[in-house]
Amino acid sequence: MAIPNKGRLNERAIELLTKAGIDLGSNWGRRLNIVVPNLDLEVILVRAQDIPVFIESGAVDFGITGMDVATETGADLECVHDLKFGICRFCVIVPDESVIKSAKDLKDGVRVATTFPNITRSYFDKLGIKAHIVNVQGAAEIMPYLGVCDIITDLVETGGTLRTNHLREVDTVMTSSACVFASKESMADAEKKSKIDEITDAI
Repeated sequence: MAIPNKGRLNERAIELLTKAGIDLGSNWGRRLNIVVPNLDLEVILVRAQDIPVFIESGAVDFGITGMDVATETGADLECVHDLKFGICRFCVIVPDESVIKSAKDLKDGVRVATTFPNITRSYFDKLGIKAHIVNVQGAAEIMPYLGVCDIITDLVETGGTLRTNHLREVDTVMTSSACVFASKESMADAEKKSKIDEITDAI
């Protein structure tokens, strides 16, 4: 099983596993893999962004990560259970002074900064708009101010960061929350499916 090693999903995932009786030990924060003998389970802590790839490749059977992350990778996974935490929305965001009021105002050639290029490209393709996607690794909110882009797409929880940076939402691309994902192969294996269901039910 893979769980995020840091970030917005880590703390809650650890809390849920602990409450479910999955003993990670006292020094789990310093380890990358933890064997849980009484459950015949090994838990690995890795980047949330890598978990879908690890599951699809068969490196792990199942794991917890965000729906946004899984969608971005394009991995062919089965969503076993929506854990209903880490809830956020992936939005199209513009500066306060922008003339763009809704998706209808978006035009060919718009420059979009994002850390989710695949979801963003799919969104504009569905709209039939030729957008220039600028892939950034973080702090997308500052990109319009720097002149890197016209608009951004990013995750929004409360909207406080947007207001602080004089930005506003004009469309919601998707909603996201933390989910238990498993590979199709693991869920087709009766023994593995039983174990995954058992642990998921406990969580």
